[in-house]
Amino acid sequence: LNIDFLGLLSSGDPNIYVGGESTAFWGPMSWTVIFGLTFATFLTLVLVPVMYLAGDHVSVFVKKTRQKIWK
Repeated sequence: LNIDFLGLLSSGDPNIYVGGESTAFWGPMSWTVIFGLTFATFLTLVLVPVMYLAGDHVSVFVKKTRQKIWK
């Protein structure tokens, strides 16, 4: 979907049409943005908390192991 914003601002006619020359640019860019946001969401909401929890478990394990060794 193409919208002529310059035409919209200058004459009030947005000249909306489907397809066109800019589709070759916007198509791949849209897929990049979609998958980039999906990957960033996965990292932020899944991987970071899992890594934090794993680090916390390792820290607790090391503390318990040190207490057993030094007693």
